[in-house]
Amino acid sequence: MSDAPSRHPSTQTLLAAGATAGRVAHDFDNALTAIVTHATLIRVAARDPELVAHADAILRASRAASGVVDRVRALFSRRDPGGRVQVDLAAVIEEAAVVVAARGLPRAVTVDRAIAPCGPVAGSPDELLQLLINLGSNAVDASPDGATVTLSVAEVEGRARCEVRDHGRGVPPELAERIFEPFFTTRGAAGTGLGLAICRTICQDHGGTVALEPAPGGGTRALVELPLAPGGTPRPEVATATQLHDVARGLSVLLVDDDAHVRDALAILMEASGLEATAVATVDAALQAFSASRPDVVVTDLRLGEGDGRVLIARLAALSPTTPIVVCSGDLREGEALRRRVSAVVSKPVNPGALVATVRRLGAERRALLRVGRR
Repeated sequence: MSDAPSRHPSTQTLLAAGATAGRVAHDFDNALTAIVTHATLIRVAARDPELVAHADAILRASRAASGVVDRVRALFSRRDPGGRVQVDLAAVIEEAAVVVAARGLPRAVTVDRAIAPCGPVAGSPDELLQLLINLGSNAVDASPDGATVTLSVAEVEGRARCEVRDHGRGVPPELAERIFEPFFTTRGAAGTGLGLAICRTICQDHGGTVALEPAPGGGTRALVELPLAPGGTPRPEVATATQLHDVARGLSVLLVDDDAHVRDALAILMEASGLEATAVATVDAALQAFSASRPDVVVTDLRLGEGDGRVLIARLAALSPTTPIVVCSGDLREGEALRRRVSAVVSKPVNPGALVATVRRLGAERRALLRVGRR
């Protein structure tokens, strides 16, 4: 047996990194929830088109940041790849190019797009966007000042092929495979060793491949190949900010989150939507507030500092089995494990319109049941 050190991180290292990633992801999701909620409220209230455009830019950047957190989680715990929809890769490339171009501005690195006819793929639009942003960002970082990075898509031999081309120094052949390992980086302290590992995870989850190879004339091209979608579920419509003014008034909601920024943002959101909101930080405070006001709906995080959201859910169910409980969690595996005990699971960072719509629906249904019960 060789005495040479292993090229791969140990199981203990991965477990420790996974636990750390989970804690950091939770805090990051909370920050994004507050950012997304306030940006959505600004967008709804704004009358100035320029202000609306700035709010939209914040929301796009937040979605990209959320994708980073999600993919870091996926490195340590593979999730069910269900819920795929048809994705137009040309549209994804256009969106990724905007984010990548912003990264290149300080060094005058420009971004071009080359779009050829290509059928849709089955997948997650957000994950595929993160894939192309990661590859594009790496290409910008590898490029000399004033260079051009090109993002392209085409259909090749019955598969979708995306290419990200730079004009940097290239990747040594002996590192072309190892560079995809978690925590391996060629950038020293400036790199995390996660970007390309995340890219490979996304590609594998979509039944595809990613590889780096020398580009003709110098530089590197990252090649992504994905299977085309056999048929059809169009991308579903998500709740939008415009729904905030189309909600039932008079419903009451108890918000439970140990992060003050999240509590404040969600309370403002609910009140702006015509709902009566009470926001607390702990399990004990939630139980006291629930007993005092008997809200129509409870919205809670699972991680509550020193407390546990699961304990709160069990206590509330014992006090009032008919009160709807909505779980907000960045780790949907945790939320889905409680699916039979709660009324809905919402991922963090929350879609503000979707959360309001969920609270409105559950509260209205509960009130309707109570009215029927009194007859």
